Amino acid sequence: HGFTGPVRTSDEGRAIAEAFGSKSIVIAKNHGLFAANSTIQSALWDMVIADTAAKIHLSAPQMGLHSADVLSDQYLQKSKVEVRLRQCDYMWQSYLNKQPC
Repeated sequence: HGFTGPVRTSDEGRAIAEAFGSKSIVIAKNHGLFAANSTIQSALWDMVIADTAAKIHLSAPQMGLHSADVLSDQYLQKSKVEVRLRQCDYMWQSYLNKQPC
């Protein structure tokens, strides 16, 4: 709530940081996504995943999908390991390999 555009003061930056709490993604009203994590690789991957998920959720009603099943804690943990942890390393290495030296 209350995002006012480009961050110009430390108070605005502090408010964004507080919005994160223990999470790695914040959806800022009238802006979009912010990502933060313990490494740049993890923050970038979280942003990619969140952006993809947002696009899927926005297009789901157009495909006649209106709700999703809630995943159990077991499957959420499995997804976290497989998607957030393992694929993050693969994506980062792939990205680095495509960059010119």
